[in-house]
Amino acid sequence: MARTVSVTSLTARIRRLCDLENNQHVTDAGILDLLNEAYPVYYDMLIGQDCPDIVLKKVSFSSVAGTLEYAFSSIASDGDFYKLRSLHRRATDGSYIPVRKFSNSENNYFRPVQVAETLYMQYYPSAPVLAGGDSVEGYNGWEDWLVYRVCARIMQKRKEDFSQFQANEAREEARITKSKDRDAWEPSKVIRRKREKVAYPWDTSRVDGYRVAGDKLELVTLGGLW
Repeated sequence: MARTVSVTSLTARIRRLCDLENNQHVTDAGILDLLNEAYPVYYDMLIGQDCPDIVLKKVSFSSVAGTLEYAFSSIASDGDFYKLRSLHRRATDGSYIPVRKFSNSENNYFRPVQVAETLYMQYYPSAPVLAGGDSVEGYNGWEDWLVYRVCARIMQKRKEDFSQFQANEAREEARITKSKDRDAWEPSKVIRRKREKVAYPWDTSRVDGYRVAGDKLELVTLGGLW
């Protein structure tokens, strides 16, 4: 079950912790501004902890024969692309096959795709701007980081002691980071396999690799060493 917390609840809690329940010199709008200042950092932590169920988006698009670059703004219909999570190509049997990332060192072994192929992309959109009626995902109490971050900023602006809030913020960040692997299962034994380099001819009938280059996605057919 998701642990969603409303911005209204976060604001009320921040007021209680900072002893500002009856102090309107610090407005709700001001607290919302501080939440929006902190939220992109919190959002990056959610991505770092592999939380796709709340932020991951999915889209299908087609490659164009002879075209190397594809603008993310045109692939993501909302124009909200932030980070690529995965890319798959659709095989003739309807299944989706992962497309591997290639590096700059492989520049001598690629050429633009020469085929129109259906691709499936999963990506993280940009962090939203919070409004008063919105909610944030707290998972296992992770929203505490947001609360302590904003409390520290308020007390700092008021020239009051904010060290305890800052310490709590650091503690919560360490807790979130420690929870990075959300799959708690561990294998009984680690198996290492040596990767073998195999030469293969050009196959222009498929998309073999991709690279993120600024605000564009590059799709290529690979040849040479795999």
